[in-house]
Amino acid sequence: VAIASERLAHDLWPGLDPLGRQLRVRPSATPGREAPDPGPWATVVGVVSDVWWGVDQEDARGLYLVYRQDPPLWLNLVLRRRAGVASLVSEIEAAVADVDPNVAFATVVDLDDVVSAAIAPSRFMAVVFGTFAAFALLLSVFGLYGVMAYMAREGRRDVAIRMTLGATASSVTRLLVRHAMMVLAGGLFIGAVGGRLLGAALAGQLHGIEPDDPATLIAVTVLLGGTALTAAWLPARRAAEVSPMVMLRDE
Repeated sequence: VAIASERLAHDLWPGLDPLGRQLRVRPSATPGREAPDPGPWATVVGVVSDVWWGVDQEDARGLYLVYRQDPPLWLNLVLRRRAGVASLVSEIEAAVADVDPNVAFATVVDLDDVVSAAIAPSRFMAVVFGTFAAFALLLSVFGLYGVMAYMAREGRRDVAIRMTLGATASSVTRLLVRHAMMVLAGGLFIGAVGGRLLGAALAGQLHGIEPDDPATLIAVTVLLGGTALTAAWLPARRAAEVSPMVMLRDE
């Protein structure tokens, strides 16, 4: 008999009752005896919640056998202790020795260390992607500022003509900023769509955050929008403060 996890039962018998279903189970190999292939049939007598063996959802599939039907060579003993209590390894070893002195402890590790080791590859990739993303964002900020400042500077002739015809400095400043914001809105829209697509592709490497995390999207949008607004407003403001005749003469 065997007990299947919810993920395994769903994958093998989608939409069906897994109880009473049978599957072949290959027993564990032991010294001097190879595991038979194929193994004997096992009947599913229960379904339990998934237990993740790693950071990948594919690792959630599990099958549990009766110990006497398939005795493994080693076992994991998981102990929960109260906060602040010192290590209980010696007490556990003494308790196990009272039951069977031939049982030896191979490794004693803290569960936090196990979790850290399991997510270490994903954490490394997160640091790498985060570093490249930070550089990309920094380059975007400087590049956006330069482009917006250039656009505002190229509009000086238009500013001079409008101010010669009676436009105020504030009105031409708003005009240039509004034009820059229209360009920025198109860029932010394309970037948001591309970010969602790339985020979906990287969803398997994200933990504790969604690919379309609102806080992240809002923060990046505000940063780029503020940069573009500043880059457009400063040159436009300076251009509006210069005499129209001086700007036309320079042009």
